[in-house]
Amino acid sequence: MTSEAVVKALEPLSHDGYDVYLYDQIGGGLSARLENMEDYTVSRHVADLEAIRRQISDSKVILVGKSWGAHLVSRYVAGYPENVARGVLVSPGPLYPGEWKDRDAGSAMDRLPKEKRDAFYRLLTPRVVTAMLLVWINPQAAARFLSQAEADAFGAAMMSSLIEGTVCDPAHVPDDLRGELNLWTSLWPSDISPPSL
Repeated sequence: MTSEAVVKALEPLSHDGYDVYLYDQIGGGLSARLENMEDYTVSRHVADLEAIRRQISDSKVILVGKSWGAHLVSRYVAGYPENVARGVLVSPGPLYPGEWKDRDAGSAMDRLPKEKRDAFYRLLTPRVVTAMLLVWINPQAAARFLSQAEADAFGAAMMSSLIEGTVCDPAHVPDDLRGELNLWTSLWPSDISPPSL
C-alpha cells in the first residue's frame, strides 16, 4: 500500500480492536516477482491467502477487497467458506464480465476526460501491445520480450492514469495514490480464460 490515505481509511478498524493486515499478492506491490509467469494463478493467490490466514490466526477472517481484490475475495470465499466471517467487496466490477450485455458501458475509460484517455492510449506502445498479445500465445516469450521492470513501470503508469475513472469523485483522489500493478499478474492468471478477440 503506497497511499497514506488508504492506510488512514483503515485505521478506525484497528482502533475498534481488529488486527488489520494489508496484502500485496505475489507479483504486485511490495511482494516478490515470480520468475515463471505461468505461476501467477488465481489458485496460487487463494492458496497464499489461506497460508497467511493460518499463519496469523486459526479463526475466521474478515476480508476486504477492492477491484481485483474483490474478485480474489470471492474466489477465496468459494474455496474456504468455513474460514471467512465476512467478505466485503468494494467496486468489484462484473465478476463474470462475459455475462453482462453492456459490459463496457460505464467503464473507467468512459469516465476519464479526453486528455486522460489520450494519455493512457499513448502508454500502449507497439512494444507493450505486442507483449500483451504474446502473453496468450507464449508467456515465457512475452516475459523475455518485455522485462519485469518494463512490465512494472507500464502497470504503475496504467493504474495511475486510470485511477480517476475508478472513483466517484476524482477531485478527492489522494495525491500520493500510485498504481501498483504488475502487468504480468493482471494479464496472466493462467487459470482464467484469455479475453475473446
